[in-house]
Amino acid sequence: MGYTLMALDELINYTPNPANLKDKRININDINDFIQRAEDEKTEIIHKLKFEYINNFTPAEISAKVGFYQRSLIKLSDKIYSYDVNFKINYLYNQIQVTIGEIMDFLFHNFEMDFDLNLKLPKSRHVEAIETLQPLLDNCMAKMKTLKINEHLVEVFNSIAFYFDINDKRRLTFRLINYFAELLQALEDISAGDPNQYEQLAIDVFFNFSFNSAEFIKYYTLKIRGELDQLETRNERIQFIFNLLKKTRQVIIYNPDQILSDRTPSLKKAIELWLSEELEYYKNLKSNLFLFPPELSIKQKIKTTLSVTEFSFFSRKLFDSSFVKGCTFKEFTEQLCNIFMGPDREEYQPVSLRTKFASIRPSGKDHIKTIVINIMNNINSHS
Repeated sequence: MGYTLMALDELINYTPNPANLKDKRININDINDFIQRAEDEKTEIIHKLKFEYINNFTPAEISAKVGFYQRSLIKLSDKIYSYDVNFKINYLYNQIQVTIGEIMDFLFHNFEMDFDLNLKLPKSRHVEAIETLQPLLDNCMAKMKTLKINEHLVEVFNSIAFYFDINDKRRLTFRLINYFAELLQALEDISAGDPNQYEQLAIDVFFNFSFNSAEFIKYYTLKIRGELDQLETRNERIQFIFNLLKKTRQVIIYNPDQILSDRTPSLKKAIELWLSEELEYYKNLKSNLFLFPPELSIKQKIKTTLSVTEFSFFSRKLFDSSFVKGCTFKEFTEQLCNIFMGPDREEYQPVSLRTKFASIRPSGKDHIKTIVINIMNNINSHS
């Protein structure tokens, strides 16, 4: 392609490579010479790019060169990061890291349109960024421990830590450094407000920053489903979704470029789509789907071996697994109470089934597991 990083490549991969040096000594003159060679190559790269830009090289040619340098510099920087070296060599490589960083900064500030912000940070720069970002995340997590926050929202905050893990595939990119710095600062700012309003304020922040992670979308849709479960009729649910969809469409995003993943729809668009599908679903449901059959007498009801708490837990898991379609959890539990009863003719109550699943004991879970295992064994034995 007509351009390389010959000096830096040799200095990092060959001449003073720790594996090549082994027990050989390296003196201060050698180190200063190596550092100067790296500096000379930096100067040459900057001059070449300035010359080609001024002399009207095609945008495609300049973009290709910037992309080559950016990717090559990241690879070389990560190679240095992997070395376990002595003091002298460490000093040399620290200086070369500085030179690499200066070339990268030049590319970023002078060729913004060609600099790929979605590339992973060099690991050395990632470590530096975390020193600033981690305390902000820790402050947010400490605040949540003092509040009764929805467990799924806690999962959203926990998921941020994946981006801070240098070995995770979601490692920080050039674009996400500033994104997380501003997001976490905004979340810290709301922590001084009314504790009772913290969850809604956090939702507003995540929307403004288009935090379109799978964890947040799961949390938010489960939250809406929980609110839908509290409504009695289909028309109430339709009106609720319609109002929420209208409110979501009216959310003003002050900086459209602020987004967690710019390769998937924004959070606002993703939630609008989900609400539109829910609205269409409830509009198409027939009203008689929500009419319950008359309650069976105690003699007609089917007896189970599950206590109220166990049956509550079992029915919740059935409902959450998408086994049930076309009704809310409230309607589902009312149907179950019409048909089933517990051991010793113990009657199930809808309110109990909707609330007691959270207090199940390990022995209760084991009882249900035994039943499920027996079902699976019967299925496996069926020829």
